[in-house]
Amino acid sequence: MLPASRKPRRSKRYRRRVTKSVNFLLAPLKSREAAAITAAAAAVGLHWDDSHTLWQRDKEIWLFPQALESFIGQVRFSRIGIRLAETHNKGFRWQHEAVIALAAPDAPFELTLDEAQEWYRGRDVYPETPPRQDEVIVTFQGATLGLAKKVGSRLKNSYPRELVRDGKLFAGKA
Repeated sequence: MLPASRKPRRSKRYRRRVTKSVNFLLAPLKSREAAAITAAAAAVGLHWDDSHTLWQRDKEIWLFPQALESFIGQVRFSRIGIRLAETHNKGFRWQHEAVIALAAPDAPFELTLDEAQEWYRGRDVYPETPPRQDEVIVTFQGATLGLAKKVGSRLKNSYPRELVRDGKLFAGKA
């Protein structure tokens, strides 16, 4: 072991090579595309403030805080931001995590206890009064459960399959 004063220092050339090797695979969206995605998200009931920007990689749309943009290319991140959606021919497939984090409290569709249990079991829900919108954020006792798509008189469940649970889900009367 060498004393601290005798350890070799990293050269400027080595530091330059390390910072250049940090690749960032996402690119910021153009303002027109970002406005279209923001409008589509608002129609579903998702909102975020101006301190976030939209980025894209292939078909994935990500939402990043602007405060971290100055570190991109200088620091290697394992994961920053929220994966917001995937683009498809017919629009966007919103990610469950983004729906839970960004759901606006002003226009939810409230489920009953039985409907919420069916939702967490991964089954479609048949409400007595279906919503007017094609896609709606469903809640139970004010807590966001996810995003549902109206198909006829039922709400198609978009709850991720790896989160589906069976059995008794809520305490109290069932």
